Amino acid sequence: MPLIGSSEYPQIRAALSVSLSATTLPDATIALDVYAGEAQRWVLAAVPGAESLSGAELATAKRAAVFHAAYLLAPAMPNITAQEMDGLSASQKARDWEQHAATLLGRAQAALGSLVEDAAAVTRPTLFTLAAGGRGRL
Repeated sequence: MPLIGSSEYPQIRAALSVSLSATTLPDATIALDVYAGEAQRWVLAAVPGAESLSGAELATAKRAAVFHAAYLLAPAMPNITAQEMDGLSASQKARDWEQHAATLLGRAQAALGSLVEDAAAVTRPTLFTLAAGGRGRL
């Protein structure tokens, strides 16, 4: 059972903006592998077998995937919400989508952190992990 399916698409839209509709942000866009697929792979990398969880743990894994998919979609939102008709263009009220993306990523990491024993592994890039070493000892 996938973590993100069509039943989660309204949640992804709401995480981005409660004013989004299926017309503005179609299911087909959310279902693209670069959004829904990548979000699912992100959760599965941290919690192998997340698809087989049940109850509250499955709901938490799905929530993490939903927030991560919304995080991936956020930078594209200015293009998605802009409308053009008969040479006139309109867009929604300006919003800092990069800041909103960072907030969504934080929510995804927090949800995922509750499922992972080493929650720091979810939030800390591998570049900054502590390396084993002997300081010159052979």
